[in-house]
Amino acid sequence: MIIRHLLALAVLLSILSLIGCKDSSTGPGDNPPSSSMIPVPASTYQMGRFGVAQPVHTVNLDAFSIGKYEVTQVEYEALMGYNPSCFDGDYKPVECVSWSDALAYCNQLSINEGLTPCYDLSDWSCNWTANGYRLPTEAEWEYAARGATNTPDYLYAGSDIVDDVAWYGGNNSPSGTKVVGQLQPNGIGTFDMSGNVWEWCWDWYSTNYYYSSPLDNPTGPTSGSGRVVRGGGWYHNASPCQVAHRSHYTLSDSLHHIGFRLCRTAE
Repeated sequence: MIIRHLLALAVLLSILSLIGCKDSSTGPGDNPPSSSMIPVPASTYQMGRFGVAQPVHTVNLDAFSIGKYEVTQVEYEALMGYNPSCFDGDYKPVECVSWSDALAYCNQLSINEGLTPCYDLSDWSCNWTANGYRLPTEAEWEYAARGATNTPDYLYAGSDIVDDVAWYGGNNSPSGTKVVGQLQPNGIGTFDMSGNVWEWCWDWYSTNYYYSSPLDNPTGPTSGSGRVVRGGGWYHNASPCQVAHRSHYTLSDSLHHIGFRLCRTAE
């Protein structure tokens, strides 16, 4: 009798665990397309942070929308016909994509959805009035990562505690990328803007640009040797996960710790 009761209890607990738990390998709940976009209102904010990315300066941004998640492998493969990633997993972020690969993805997704592509891939120019998908500018990326506010002025995207919001070198055992959307979102509902993979931005990188950049909608210098990446990733320590941290890679680099997130100009 006691054994039968114990067996029944074990079966019940197993059923409850199946009902109440989600297998994180299947995706972040709604199994989103990366075109699940979060609207970000036009606003003015203070970009940068003393000791990390100077100078702190005022930026005015028009409204835009940004991806709720990093572009995932299942989305990339469905659209482009192959998966370049080193860390296999449908709902892990795509990586080993170059900056130019990311632009090609944006254009193809725009065409598939009947939107006007933003990029001329022959000369890497951007039509900022087009309604298609593109990479965020560095200023847009930082504003979205901050949760579209300077108050509170979190160190990471949604928290002052890196483990709340970011997969990075200190918490991602076994080492590698993780399924998107598993940690806490920031204030506007985006996930993984700190950690998991670095994210390509549009801008050429310059250490001096923000000392004399335009006040309104800065898009970076006109040339450079590398394109901006933001957010840090699984491969590095916590410091690059800070919302104001800046780094860069050449536009042809396709590395196992760099992916991207979509953006669109508001219509």
